[in-house]
Amino acid sequence: MSKITDIRNHSGYTPSVNPNAEMRAKLRVGMSVSFNNGNGGETTDAVVVKINKKNIKVRTVQARRNAPAGAMWNVSPSLLTIREGADFQPPSEREVLIQRIAAQMTKHDISLADIEKAWG
Repeated sequence: MSKITDIRNHSGYTPSVNPNAEMRAKLRVGMSVSFNNGNGGETTDAVVVKINKKNIKVRTVQARRNAPAGAMWNVSPSLLTIREGADFQPPSEREVLIQRIAAQMTKHDISLADIEKAWG
């Protein structure tokens, strides 16, 4: 038997719980959250855009520091709090598709007028 197994079988051993994993399990895309720098500083309201393994990608609802409203931030789950009273309704497939198209248009600097010209 290895030393690790001996420690786990010891009566006082309890496995550690990852608080980030617990928060990640509660979050859903489209959910309203708030975050700060961890020192109790400025709190910013945001909406969850994507849930990654390590961080949560959020879009701010209000301006923060030098970043305008709508800026994207990668935030550790430990810094997020779910906003109370915020009714969560997951976005429809159509809304998700529109957001993806809009993101691609922004990425490639394409306007709606350019698309209308191309389709004639």
